[in-house]
Amino acid sequence: MHEPELKPLFSLIVPAFNAQATLEETLSGIASQSYTDYETIIVDDGSVDGTSAIAESWIAGCDNARVIHQENGGSARAINTGIHAARGEYVVVNSADDILLEDCLKLQKLAIDENSDCKLFCSQVIHFHHSEGWEQPAYSGPMWEYSHKLKLEELLARRFFGSGITFSREVAIDLGGYTPGCYAEDFDFYLRAMLRGYDMWYTKEALARQRVSDFQKSARGMNIYHSVVDIIQNALDLDYISSADKLKLHVALWDFQGLEGHRNIEQEKALLEQKESLESLLGRISNRYLRACINILIQVVKPIARPFRRLMTRNKKAR
Repeated sequence: MHEPELKPLFSLIVPAFNAQATLEETLSGIASQSYTDYETIIVDDGSVDGTSAIAESWIAGCDNARVIHQENGGSARAINTGIHAARGEYVVVNSADDILLEDCLKLQKLAIDENSDCKLFCSQVIHFHHSEGWEQPAYSGPMWEYSHKLKLEELLARRFFGSGITFSREVAIDLGGYTPGCYAEDFDFYLRAMLRGYDMWYTKEALARQRVSDFQKSARGMNIYHSVVDIIQNALDLDYISSADKLKLHVALWDFQGLEGHRNIEQEKALLEQKESLESLLGRISNRYLRACINILIQVVKPIARPFRRLMTRNKKAR
């Protein structure tokens, strides 16, 4: 007699593309979970490094994990692959360079049990920079110091929530999954879900550590800016949103374009001017050995100077 397939509460989806440097640490975070009713689905999105080998080696010792290999299609398609393969009632997205803290699933289950009207669950996360040696809470301010049901305005103001985001698989199927080709696909998914009438719960405890680096999509300011603008504009065309929500979208769009858009543009201009000045300086040095030494010195100094530049920026804002 064929026994029915057991369905876990959570399906952890790990979209991974060329993630050999961080994947083992990410998988260790999954293995350390204090709540164990989950499965792990690693989606190898056409990696050409050692990602596939690491994933296959890791699942060899697990009876609740599998790897799906596919041609490179971007993180949204990788997440969608995991959603369709998932057996769990809830999906947890764990980027291949982030780390779930050991009580992540335990506290997400508690949030689910205590807030049956909510279908999406996010939390505080810890941002950390491995090479620079710092870490800090991702969200600061009074509203992030207590657990609560998020308002649309809060989502529009924050826009992004880190690794460990949890949602009902039924919601993902209803929305058609993540939008392929969308640069800020997480924000797009959350926004469409809330506009569709699904509530989102925020837990004040940090449930994950999110790696910060210059190679992340979120580090590319102008790409994020244009993507957020497009997402909000597309949301305004949805035929099921209320007049009140449409007004909130318009206000958020005006604020974002007027303030953050200008700031991002100015930052990008300043970085470009610095880059052009350095390239011009190096171009005037005829001795190629001296030019190479100066170029190496610049690359060494940049990561050392970055924390001081960030501190100066914060102090300037504080004044």
